Amino acid sequence: MSALRLSELGSDPESVLRLVRFFDDLDATGADAVLAAAQAVAGCPVHVRWDGSAPEVWLERDAPAHPLDAVLLDRVRHTLGDIGARVPPSFGDPALVEVVLSSRERAEDRARAIRLLGLDESREVRVLAVSAQSSPEALRVITSALASVSVRTADLGTATAVVCQGRTNTRALSDELDEAIVTAFPAPLPIGADRGPWVGLGAAGGLFAAPTSWAQALRALRFASSTGFGRRAVAYERLSALELLAELPPEATRGSHALARLNEIAATPAGLL
Repeated sequence: MSALRLSELGSDPESVLRLVRFFDDLDATGADAVLAAAQAVAGCPVHVRWDGSAPEVWLERDAPAHPLDAVLLDRVRHTLGDIGARVPPSFGDPALVEVVLSSRERAEDRARAIRLLGLDESREVRVLAVSAQSSPEALRVITSALASVSVRTADLGTATAVVCQGRTNTRALSDELDEAIVTAFPAPLPIGADRGPWVGLGAAGGLFAAPTSWAQALRALRFASSTGFGRRAVAYERLSALELLAELPPEATRGSHALARLNEIAATPAGLL
């Protein structure tokens, strides 16, 4: 396909048809390829946000607007919509979530994963860590509580990662999740019953801070409990000095008779409650 530049086009019908044909003939299989082609045509960055089923597209340009800007944006939206209909799994691929949460990945690879997941780069993101042994029914309690926000999930072995946008009030979210879990799985639980999920909440921040939020969520998860006096959902920001307990090395606690006794009690039927 020959290169096309918006700066070389006018506002005449032939220019409009050339622009439409360019995107109709575009052989792209992913959102990143469509955006790369659109940016080459526009001569400036092109951004996309999925805030629902239809993508929102806009240009980041300092120069004056071009008469065909609206046509370009319409064609980009149409092309992205077609790709989304053909390959919808790409927007919820757990492998992409893992890239977003990994501090070892290159920034450009994480940016690409963010776009493919349909996340809004301009909004804060929070990562939740849900106990890996949670049943599907238990996980539905979590997703129901997050029904009003954008959510992407991935099972990362030690826990299920839940990346969400749209909830920035830490206290309100942790209290809402805790109440939902307690209501669905009230203590005391019968021996052998599904205890329900435990959840750790990382702090909200920019998308490129998602690895930090994920690490915080995993640390907060260690303080969750299904006892009548514990909390099922624990926010890292609310741990305060308790967070220091996570720094204690295991060898420093093994010799404590008091902790050994607590472990013995926890292993009894009464302790399981």
